Amino acid sequence: MKKTVFAILILAVGVPIFSEEPVSPGTGSVPTPVSEITPTQALPSNPVSNPSPDPVKTDTVPVATEPAPKPDPAPSIETVKLQTPPPVPTAIPTAPPAPLRLEPAPTTAKLTGTPDSETAIAAFGMMIASLAMLAPVHQRHITMPTDFGTSARTVAIGSILGLDTLASSLFENPAALPKDPGTHYSTFFTTFSDGNSALLAMAAAYPLDKGTVAIGFVQKRNPYLDAGFLENNTHFSSAANYALTESLYKLGYELPLTSHTSIGASIHYYTQDLYVTQGHGLNADLGIRIENGPFLVSVVGSNLLNSSSVAYTGGYPNVDFPSDTIISSRYAASDKLALFGQFKGVQGLKAFGFRYAFLPTMELQAGWREIQSLGLHSQWSMGTSIVMSPKIKIHLSWQPREATITDSYVGFSIDIQP
Repeated sequence: MKKTVFAILILAVGVPIFSEEPVSPGTGSVPTPVSEITPTQALPSNPVSNPSPDPVKTDTVPVATEPAPKPDPAPSIETVKLQTPPPVPTAIPTAPPAPLRLEPAPTTAKLTGTPDSETAIAAFGMMIASLAMLAPVHQRHITMPTDFGTSARTVAIGSILGLDTLASSLFENPAALPKDPGTHYSTFFTTFSDGNSALLAMAAAYPLDKGTVAIGFVQKRNPYLDAGFLENNTHFSSAANYALTESLYKLGYELPLTSHTSIGASIHYYTQDLYVTQGHGLNADLGIRIENGPFLVSVVGSNLLNSSSVAYTGGYPNVDFPSDTIISSRYAASDKLALFGQFKGVQGLKAFGFRYAFLPTMELQAGWREIQSLGLHSQWSMGTSIVMSPKIKIHLSWQPREATITDSYVGFSIDIQP
């Protein structure tokens, strides 16, 4: 039943889970590929080539009784009939080389993974979806600093998360952390339309012998936050200015299950400073990332510790973390064009985007998404990526005005890969 539920979940985004790869002979009940039939099995089964145990009773022409001549390098049909055990491969003068190959033919590819591994992957994906989907929809929760973006490359396609294998994936889906040897770095900076707010995100990832570990930091700061009241429901009167700083410290780990499937987990510590009030809390994310040819799917459950909340000083009540399930997908239509989609399960928000590499060193991106801020709104975005060298890539993003106080911002990020 668990496997069925997860299969329906993956089919909802149109992406298969497992890749097609050859299965080793003898596992499960998979038929033996044609290319693995032994030469003996490949011999034609007819009365002439299958002698009777009694030579006298056979219907074939009797073999001459005089001394056999010196054997030729290629035995005749009669000689082959008297051999026991059946003839070796060199006795087949016209046998093609294909049946002698050790590797299975590509046309006999089967699904990879044993029943145990399939069950484990399906159970893990269903667990992520269940924990977040069954989480209560909090009417009052904090806004995570990562909600404003941690990579210009991601923001440009509509903030579709968890698909790029960069160090910044720590903030999106830990299962998407890079696997290439060497230390990976990501930096993201953006300013907001109020002219005061700014956000900085930094992450580093280091692949180990088994998996990848990453650490990161995000801070959003507004040194001049107005506090006041609304006059006649039309005019805002400022009474004082305060500094607001939100910080997030994150540690994550990615573990590959197969060559196409990875899982990941991360924990984060959140702090908030507002004038003389401080708040802090701890939570965790779980994710899975599955790639099969041009298809890619990411499922992440964010803030899964429902019993954990942000505690404030000064006697103020606790505020919950926003729990959610985010399902993202990508389809590589060609070497130059990739299409993206995303669905946030708790709020039901959708996003779509694309990337087009019109030059070997330059890529154009655009996206559209729904946001929940003082009601449901939509927003589009655009950006570009420039390959400065095989190790350094620069990304730019821009979003027009939202219906929030921190809107219309430009993002800039750098990714350094070994």
